[in-house]
Amino acid sequence: MKLLILILLCSSVSIAYRMKREELSSQEKASALEGINTARRNMASHGIANVNKLRWSDDLHLSNRNCHYDLGDNIINKEEVIMRIFFQAAQNLLQDPESLFRNTEGTILNCLNPIQRAVRCMTIDCTINNSQMEIPYCICGPEYGFKREDIVPGPAGSKCPGRVEDGLCVLD
Repeated sequence: MKLLILILLCSSVSIAYRMKREELSSQEKASALEGINTARRNMASHGIANVNKLRWSDDLHLSNRNCHYDLGDNIINKEEVIMRIFFQAAQNLLQDPESLFRNTEGTILNCLNPIQRAVRCMTIDCTINNSQMEIPYCICGPEYGFKREDIVPGPAGSKCPGRVEDGLCVLD
């Protein structure tokens, strides 16, 4: 489970660099979607049999989030901010893996849930070390949380209800 968390968090960093504005272009949406599905494909390859391939959905509700991080000194750019945020999240999850099942609602960690079907991303204003910066914010759905029973162990794609594409369940 710890490895899966790190895989998704690290893959999400590359997705973050592609998002520039609140409303993403078609190309940016496709790029973000491919990045998240690549992370989910990697997750599935580590023994999760029921990981769904996500589709983009402008219908997912992205809540208004208060965003504030104290990340220490020497923040150079947005990429470093994203790396530090994900590193902090990974450290917290490695120290307390069960927190994954308690703290996923409204965060990108919700995208670790294999039964999710859709994703939506935008940028949000965030206070980083008392300075304003726009950073990416993605959410997956339709599930609001993540339960241990959402994970079905087994070879990638072996518990899909229908078609399988590169280890992910394809839902029509």
